[in-house]
Amino acid sequence: MGELTGSSRIDADLGNQRAVTETVTITGDGDTWRPGMGQIDQVLITPTTAVATEFVGATRSGGTVTFAVESGTPTLQVTAIGCG
Repeated sequence: MGELTGSSRIDADLGNQRAVTETVTITGDGDTWRPGMGQIDQVLITPTTAVATEFVGATRSGGTVTFAVESGTPTLQVTAIGCG
């Protein structure tokens, strides 16, 4: 369980909200990603590697996304939409 550092960051303004997209590689169950906003309303995840047996899901709380994996180190493109 650790805090992830993303690459290929894209920031966008969506009216009164922001979107942040980064590519992250999960290194273990419970890894977290903080895109720099106070409240995340939505998380969109696109696998960039085969993750059929590795990636389980993600939860969001405040400004943090926490990932659940069974095994492996999947690489994902993650977009967070929120404010703050």
